Order: sequence, then structure tokens, then C-alpha cells
Amino acid sequence: MNKRITLVHDFLLYHGGAEKVLTHFMDMFPEASIYTLLYDEKKLGHLFPKEKVITSFLQEMPGFLKKRHKWLGVLMPSATEHFDFREYDAVLSSSAAFSKGIIVRPQTTHFCYVHSPARFMWDYQVRYAGELAMGKTSKLLARLLAHYLRIWDSAGADRPDYLIANSQTTRKRIQKYWRRDAEVIYPPLEDSVFNLKKDDVPAIGEKDYFLMVSRLSPYKKVDVAVAVANKMSIPLVVIGDGSEKKRLEALAGPTVKIIPEHINNTILKAYYQNARALIMPQEEDFGLAAVEAMGCGTPVIAYARGGATETIRDGINGQLFFGQGQEALAHALGIFLKRKEEYHPQEVSASVAPYSEVLFRQRMLDLIESKLTKTSHV
Repeated sequence: MNKRITLVHDFLLYHGGAEKVLTHFMDMFPEASIYTLLYDEKKLGHLFPKEKVITSFLQEMPGFLKKRHKWLGVLMPSATEHFDFREYDAVLSSSAAFSKGIIVRPQTTHFCYVHSPARFMWDYQVRYAGELAMGKTSKLLARLLAHYLRIWDSAGADRPDYLIANSQTTRKRIQKYWRRDAEVIYPPLEDSVFNLKKDDVPAIGEKDYFLMVSRLSPYKKVDVAVAVANKMSIPLVVIGDGSEKKRLEALAGPTVKIIPEHINNTILKAYYQNARALIMPQEEDFGLAAVEAMGCGTPVIAYARGGATETIRDGINGQLFFGQGQEALAHALGIFLKRKEEYHPQEVSASVAPYSEVLFRQRMLDLIESKLTKTSHV
């Protein structure tokens, strides 16, 4: 592709599903830089080298503010709009919040891969305002900020030339909140890594535990899984990092182990393969961890909403349950323990064939090339 293309990503602060997708974009466009609002080199420098990352003016803010980046929300629209893309023919943004709102010149084509319309602006706007507020005056300011961000979000959603959704669930949310349509291209499973092959898996010293692989944020419901593991005295391993880490460590009982997210894929695969099942009590827009677990032959116990309903077939590669409280999850775990012998690793692994990394890259490249060719002929 003889076009100058660059990448944009909201934040490079944690390693989650969106960041894994970004690594595939980097492989597709190895010459591209990555524009982002905030960057933590210590956590993500091994994946996204400093020399490839271009940050916004927010990166110059004091460290205590960057660690509490929600307080920088009022500045993020402006920081997003200040990036300069004049030298590029196309921009591929990876957005769950602000990246879709970049401004490009008329000759530059903007493709936006949408992980989700920002949940803190739409689904959890009351909680977000509450997290920012400490008094009556700050409550009012927090509500005004949330309102301003929703207005900007709606305007920013009109800017990309083409929207690509990571699931049918995300496509429906795009239609609801932004009044636009999007093509669906599912995120890629690194099938060269997350598979049934066992001779490349190191010993981790743990077996027959339940597993969560998740960003440690409130909406991920990790606290629900920890509480149930405590009550049922079942082994639970949680892999992740985020704002809830200290609180979850305090909640964790003797059967719960929380380990950092920065482990390599080989060790992560070992954790997947040695687990009884992956637990996913949160509503995900897609849920890449679930697909990774299933690729390794491990079934998934998931809340029956969002992306899980697109990837999990009850009784084949996992189990769906309704309700996000402790009682619902405990009941689901009880049923799974009675039925666990019904799941066959080969069948579970085969179910993720539609999420091949080869298929993902080919569909993305075909879409981008076809649209750029069409534009150049106009």
C-alpha cells in the first residue's frame, strides 16, 4: 500500500484487549507512528517503543494528575484535536473514548476501529460524575463535565470517514448513541499463541483454579468474583492491573491470587490451559480474553450480555448466566462444576476459528485499500 498511514490510540496506560488489537495494527503498518493522549513507558514500552509514540500536551502534566487522568477529562477533547496529521494520507484510530474525534484535513481518510462508544460518557455517566465529585459544587461541575463530554463525543463520532465495530454489540451501541452504522470486524485471536499446543507451555505450579484476565476497573465486576471465591473457598487467579487493584487485594481471601498483568503470552497461555474455566461476570463489548481462553481449550463462564452472546455457545464452549450479583455467579459456578466433564478442549478450541488473526488482518487491509482506492479515483 503506497500510502502514508499513522495510528491513533486513546491511552497507552494499561495492557488490555484494545492494546492487543493495536499491536496487530502496528504489524500491519510497521512504519506508522502511534499518537496517544498519555503514555506509560514503564508499563508498555516493551510493546510500544518510545520512539514510535507521539503524545499530547497532557503528557507534560504533573505525575499525580496523570495517575488520576479522569481529572484531565475536560482537556482531553482539546488534546485530541491538537494532533497534526497533515503529512498523512490516512489515519487508523483505535477508540474507546477520544481517538475518533481527531481532526484531519479533507484529503486525509480517517478509519476508526471502535472498541466501544465511551462507557463512562454514556452507560456509566452517573458513576463517572460521582467519582469526580466530592462536594455540592464539585458535583455540579462533574455533571457539567459529563454533559460537555457527551456533546463532544457525539460531534467527534461524525468525524471518521469509516467506522469499524469490534462486534455486533458495539455496532448497536454506535447506532444508538451516534446514529451511524459500522462494519463489523471481530478482533483477532493470536491463534499462533493461544491454542491447544502444550509443549511450549511452562509449568506455573497451579492447576484446577478459576481464572479472570481483566483490567481491574469497577465495571469489570472482579470484586464479585473475588467475593464468591472467598465464600465458596474455590481457587481463583486474577491477572490484571488498574484502579481497583489495592481494593481487590484487600478483599482477596486465602484462595484468591492477584498477579500483575505484565506477563508474557507464553505464561498467560499456561494460565489459560491450567484453568478450569475463565470467569467473565462483566458485560463486554467483545471480550478478547474469553476468545483467548477458548482458543486454549478452556471454557468460559460469562454474563449473558454483550459480546459473550456472540462468541459463547452454551454447553459447547462455555456457560452463560443471567444477573451480575454474587448469587448469580455462585449458582453458575455450581452448575459448571457438575457439568465440567461435558466440555472437550478440542471442541472448545475449534469454536474460535472465526476470530483468526489472518482473517482479521486481511479484512482490515481489504477494507482500507478499497476505500483509499475509491477516494483516489474521486
